[in-house]
Amino acid sequence: MRVPKVPSGIALTAVMGCMMVLSACADRRAVVARVGGDAIGAELVKHWARLGAASSGKVGEARALRLLLAAEWFRGQARRDRIRVNRSDIARRLALYEYASTRRSSAVAVPHERELGPYLKSPLATRADRMWLMELATIVAEVERERLRLAEREIRHQLVADYYRTHRRSLASPERRTVAILETTGLREARAARREIEGGEPFVRVARRVTVDPRARDGIKADVLRGEGAPALSAAIFKARPGRLVGPLRVAIYYLFEVLKVTPARALHLREAEPRIRRVLAERLTNTALARRFVAYWGARTSCAAGVSACEARTADLSAPEMLALATSL
Repeated sequence: MRVPKVPSGIALTAVMGCMMVLSACADRRAVVARVGGDAIGAELVKHWARLGAASSGKVGEARALRLLLAAEWFRGQARRDRIRVNRSDIARRLALYEYASTRRSSAVAVPHERELGPYLKSPLATRADRMWLMELATIVAEVERERLRLAEREIRHQLVADYYRTHRRSLASPERRTVAILETTGLREARAARREIEGGEPFVRVARRVTVDPRARDGIKADVLRGEGAPALSAAIFKARPGRLVGPLRVAIYYLFEVLKVTPARALHLREAEPRIRRVLAERLTNTALARRFVAYWGARTSCAAGVSACEARTADLSAPEMLALATSL
């Protein structure tokens, strides 16, 4: 039977390792679903169901199959969008997440952790399982970014102007800060980095060599808003005086940072507010028109074995771009 409507906006990447890929020559009796020429086998479904159940006790095979169907849909979408990720960066991000998790800290966030958490935290998950999940989370974010970029192009200027007139008071620009920042998992490394910077080594050069966050390899984060990220780190950034090196500051991991620029809060003109308005309107569009296009494209390429209940229509009324969230409701 055909898979019903499902919300879009999340992507995933190629399944890694032999255990993640089903051979096209798999026993037909073991195949429970297909997306294009790719098969999802019963043993793979059972594997992910066991992982989730060991963590939360609430993950059944139907939910695991939903995750794998999502994976195939968004792996395909990632290929269509020509999205690639760096495996070494994925490994670094996973190591950082695992380090923070051992200290029960939320300082290191993973996109859609609510949906992926039962699998990431499973005591049965192997290194390959966690790498696949972390890669999935990364591609999710990249495809969502691409969906928003496409949606912004479809927003007419008149819609932007209308939104500005009715929401002008809420469109003030809050205080923003540009920060040079690096992260390490060890106090010794953080102190050594500080000595180098105080000795005259450029912050960016030190950050590129020692930071464990692959998203900030150049050490510069622009337009940081109050309340973003870990609360203790955000408070320290907005308390710091510009031009002063701060740290090591421990927030699960260790931070060194320096505020380079402060942009005060102020009201915005239409031209200045337009990028933000386009983003708001684009998010709405990704939940409606783009979601329908996504579902129409991949739904037509998906089929499930007879009697597979996970493919029955249970999602037609959902509109948020959260296909992975679907798995948590089963």
